[in-house]
Amino acid sequence: VVGNEETPKAAPAPATGQIVGFASTGGGAATGVIRAPASGPYISLARSFLQKEEGLPKGGKAYWDPAGQTQLVSIGYGHQIQKTEYDQGYIQAGDEQIKVVGNRGIDTVLTKDQAGKLLEMDLPKYAQRASGPLGSAWTKLNDNQKAALVSYAYNTGSTKSLVNNGIIDAI
Repeated sequence: VVGNEETPKAAPAPATGQIVGFASTGGGAATGVIRAPASGPYISLARSFLQKEEGLPKGGKAYWDPAGQTQLVSIGYGHQIQKTEYDQGYIQAGDEQIKVVGNRGIDTVLTKDQAGKLLEMDLPKYAQRASGPLGSAWTKLNDNQKAALVSYAYNTGSTKSLVNNGIIDAI
């Protein structure tokens, strides 16, 4: 789960087959939507992998993430509750608005279905954050490799650090 990710403004749900990312002005504000085609089963592979590895907390309750601090709260399959979600008072999970409850959302609860919808909404953003820094090298990867990099971006924010450490040359 990302600790310092940029906070996107709420946007309408993308059309099926679209990846949505957010451009930053440098101050952390989202400036728009970047669309790129989402194709292949890598999104489904990433979803299955993240659901298995992240798991759902008992009772669907939010949790401090990472443990031991009291600033960052995650819910569902590792979705970090964002400032915009606190400010608006809800988390959008598909067509449902889940009320943010308690200090920083720590008392918020999701059902398994809602958690799945929230992950589904998050994945395109992280697919863009995985593919964007790799540029044309992304097209050389198989679906399992793409899914692994989407999972990496989901947990670290993007693949920029991998690019800085030579992944494009390795590809």
